[in-house]
Amino acid sequence: MQSPAHAQTPAGQVTIEGDIPKTVVLTAEQFKAMNRITIHSTDMAGKTHDYSGIAVTDILKSAGIIQPAFNRDNLNKYVIVRSSDNYEVLFSMSELDSAFSGRTIILADMADGQPLPLAKGPYKIVIPGEEKRQARSIWSVTHFVIRNSKDQ
Repeated sequence: MQSPAHAQTPAGQVTIEGDIPKTVVLTAEQFKAMNRITIHSTDMAGKTHDYSGIAVTDILKSAGIIQPAFNRDNLNKYVIVRSSDNYEVLFSMSELDSAFSGRTIILADMADGQPLPLAKGPYKIVIPGEEKRQARSIWSVTHFVIRNSKDQ
């Protein structure tokens, strides 16, 4: 289901919404001010790239969703990541919490030192290593929608 805010998301912004106390809009300026990391990942064609961006854990922390102390309620939550063309992928909250999963998934805005292509940017989810298929490495990210499985 498309949220009303989805159709109005300006380029360069990512909205974090859903089962959270307050919707958060991360602007391009805020994104650039966050702690950047670079990871190496192989694309569907088998080519390795250096992707640079922000750890999704840090984005969810900045929105107050992931807390420093373990929160067992997060084990019931999941995140739908949505792109500008309404493509959606699902992650459990614990997959996105690097303190829990042991891996760092990023929201990248650069590949090999260059901004992502306009047609696919400005943001892409990049999952290091373990995924055999790249279907969840979603381009043109606009939304993180938080849901609780207990509410279903």
